Amino acid sequence: MTWFVVYRNETMNRETRSPPCPTERSALTHARALYRDGAEIIRIEGPDGAVMPARKLGRRLITLSSRCARRRV
Repeated sequence: MTWFVVYRNETMNRETRSPPCPTERSALTHARALYRDGAEIIRIEGPDGAVMPARKLGRRLITLSSRCARRRV
């Protein structure tokens, strides 16, 4: 099962697809890192045509980010 993050960054200003991520969680982690670096996350594409649009990702990125912050403390 392969997942991809589709995003737009300021320097290239075009839609870009990330390298493949093996799991949904790793795709969310990659999306969070891209978001922190200033990229606009458009969607996450999963196996069998599964798509998580950006409007649904907001809360998941925040939740994942807060979980990671708690682990570092």
